[in-house]
Amino acid sequence: RKLQELYVQTDNKARNLERYNEYILRSINNGVIICDNQGKITGFNQSAQRLLGQDFNLGYNQHYKQALAQNHALCNMLEGLVIKKNLSAETEIEIEGKKQATRFLLANGGLLRDENENIIGLVLVLTDLTELKKIQQKIVQQQKMASIGEISAGLAHELRNSMGALLGYCKMLKK
Repeated sequence: RKLQELYVQTDNKARNLERYNEYILRSINNGVIICDNQGKITGFNQSAQRLLGQDFNLGYNQHYKQALAQNHALCNMLEGLVIKKNLSAETEIEIEGKKQATRFLLANGGLLRDENENIIGLVLVLTDLTELKKIQQKIVQQQKMASIGEISAGLAHELRNSMGALLGYCKMLKK
């Protein structure tokens, strides 16, 4: 009877923890894709699907190479993690969608390890950098415009000096 009570309590705690993890995944803006040792997708959140776009079909028990085939950089990064057993990898990717505007993402991948440091899978975290890239492009454009302004001001100054000298010589010739 006591064992049965402990089992029920433990089972409830496990379910609550699982639901809590699902709430966290659902609530964050970053995309998260989790794979097992064989590379099959065991979990992902809606943000991952939203960030990747409609051209990517994420599905449970689908191999990441199949789900992410549209972007070779992501597949290569995850493949590098699997082959080299690196702790983590990071890359910036550009995703051009047919129905959506081009998006820029920062992809962070890492190996999932258990308490004994055994590799139990992969995790991929996607962060949207699109707005940041737009701001960077605006800054670069403004810097270019400022440089053009400085060059034109310098050119106008040089022309004004030359014209002033010419006018001076013309007045002297007239006299």
